[in-house]
Amino acid sequence: MYWDYDGLWQKARLYAQRAFSGERDGSMFPFWATLTLEFLARATLSKINPCLLADPTEGDNLLYACGFRTLTCKPQGEKKLRRPMAKGTKAKIRNLMHVLYEHAIRYEFAERNPITQVRQSSKRERIPEILSVEEFAAVLEKLKPRERTLVIVDAGAGLRRGELIGLKWGDINWLEQQANVTRSLVLNTKRERIGYCKTEASRKPVPLDPFMIDELANWRRLTEYKTDADWVFASPATKGEWPYWPDTILRRWIAPAALEAKVTKRIGWHTFRHTYASLLKANGEDVKVVQELLRHANSRITLDTYTQALTPAKREAQGKVVQMMRMAVGAST
Repeated sequence: MYWDYDGLWQKARLYAQRAFSGERDGSMFPFWATLTLEFLARATLSKINPCLLADPTEGDNLLYACGFRTLTCKPQGEKKLRRPMAKGTKAKIRNLMHVLYEHAIRYEFAERNPITQVRQSSKRERIPEILSVEEFAAVLEKLKPRERTLVIVDAGAGLRRGELIGLKWGDINWLEQQANVTRSLVLNTKRERIGYCKTEASRKPVPLDPFMIDELANWRRLTEYKTDADWVFASPATKGEWPYWPDTILRRWIAPAALEAKVTKRIGWHTFRHTYASLLKANGEDVKVVQELLRHANSRITLDTYTQALTPAKREAQGKVVQMMRMAVGAST
């Protein structure tokens, strides 16, 4: 099934050519003309959104049209099963469908919006883990140069997983000591692997501390892919055509190193971004500065989602309040 505009348009052109290659009053002209009109209509709907073409009774078709990879490969002979989705993903799909039906009503394709009655919470299922400085150092000691550089750049710049893997050497401004984040490795589509950053605010340079610059320079000496056009973390398995797959690096090397370092927390790439945000907040940095460093669209995301107060900071804050209470009680007696 074609979901994209170009594929549908080419089909329509092919059927139109077949229709007009014969006699107008021939028996096949209505057949090919009908197919032409059908695929022109499909192309038009695809131009609005490919979800309008998906069969609503087939969840996988609908999700695939949305750009989600919903199937996992199973051993031969077994049926493919859909991966469970996070609540946030479900909420995004619900909101997308709501907007689509609103457009359908506007163009009189539908009379009502059935998605209005759908309720889907986006509340996260578990609180993200953050690492203490000691835990981070312990993990770092167990890593080899490639993984060490990945973790230092990720944790020191607060990059998202796709942005980290999507860096090229030409993006590193050695003189200004910053990285130009212009692309992201997209994992939820089968047609393109390199896409845009998450938001407009994300497409901003990030500062690189001299320590991070030194780590990158050391890694550039070690890797065989050194030109400005090469990926910073190019994979030899693809002869440098693509970067390493981030989940593979995490599963095979970083997670085992964390266990060896006796860090029992659940570690993912976003763990380092959450840790970066929480340490910035613990250091008393201004929330606007933290927002700019994380490249969030607004400060509410920074405060509500990414920053967690560290235990010593919480204890110190509580102690100040209790001390004020004690002083008040002593003054009254």
